[in-house]
Amino acid sequence: MRADYQSRMQNAQNNEGYRNVILEQRYGSTTTTQADAGNHIENRHGDAQGLFHSRRDILARQLQTALNNLIEVRARIDARIQTEQQAGTDMSAAASLLATADASISRAQNDITALASYSPSATSTASASTTIDLSTARELALTAQTDIRDAQNDLRSVVLSIAEAMGTKIDGDATATASSTASE
Repeated sequence: MRADYQSRMQNAQNNEGYRNVILEQRYGSTTTTQADAGNHIENRHGDAQGLFHSRRDILARQLQTALNNLIEVRARIDARIQTEQQAGTDMSAAASLLATADASISRAQNDITALASYSPSATSTASASTTIDLSTARELALTAQTDIRDAQNDLRSVVLSIAEAMGTKIDGDATATASSTASE
């Protein structure tokens, strides 16, 4: 039992030594600080401007993915409206709500495009660091997120309108029950 314990302790020490060798190769020192890690990130991106652009691109890509998902949902909703209209169900309320959702989707797409193309001006301070004003970028991102949320809520309203037109009641906990029109 004791030999097994000693073997595990030796493996742990070897792993720590290997980890330190990796850190030494990566950062040049085994005693890295938060500032060292930050310098490593800054060097990887070249400068603060490059770091901003890479993070901006990641955010724009995530927002675009969310919007693309909503666009796919919108297409399925539109197909459902067309199917129900062909069956003779009045879908005029749902169609008008879908137009509102389309406007929200269009606004969100414009906001994402504006965010993706935004490039702030960098200012150099007395020290060698560069600062970037992020307030406009944050406003663009927040506006895009809000418009995506509005589009999602608008699409939810369309679905509720379709359900109502089909005679299905949706409760507050999102369960659907068919309303009975025939007397029992």
